[in-house]
Amino acid sequence: MNNAGVVEINPAEKQTDDQWERVIDINLSGVFRCSREFAESFMIPQGYGRIINIGSLYSFVANNSRTAGPVGANYNQIIGYQASKGGVLNLTRGLAAEWARYGITVNGIAPGYIASGFGEHIEE
Repeated sequence: MNNAGVVEINPAEKQTDDQWERVIDINLSGVFRCSREFAESFMIPQGYGRIINIGSLYSFVANNSRTAGPVGANYNQIIGYQASKGGVLNLTRGLAAEWARYGITVNGIAPGYIASGFGEHIEE
C-alpha cells in the first residue's frame, strides 16, 4: 500500500520550485519508486502481487472553494498536491496495464477529506 501525502499551500503563481518538487517527489515519485521496488524484487519473480495506491478526491477534480476541508481552510491553493494526486491516478492505470501480465493488480483509492490532522495548519 502506497500512502504518501504532503501539501504545500501557496497560490500557483507563488509556488516555488522547491515546494513543487517536494510535493511531486513524495506524493508521486515516491509511489512509483515503492511500486517499482516491490514489483521488481518480489512480485514479478513470484508472478503475483497486489498494489494499492492512495490518491485523493483531487485525483479527479480541482478545488476552488473553501468547503472541502475544515471550515475556513484555504484548500484552493494546493496546485502541487492536486497535480501529484492526478499523477497517482494515471500512474496506477499505467502500472495496472503493464504489470497485469505478471499477475500483479494495481488499484487506487481516492478518499475525500478525512479529519486526521493532515492539513490542520492550513489557514485563511
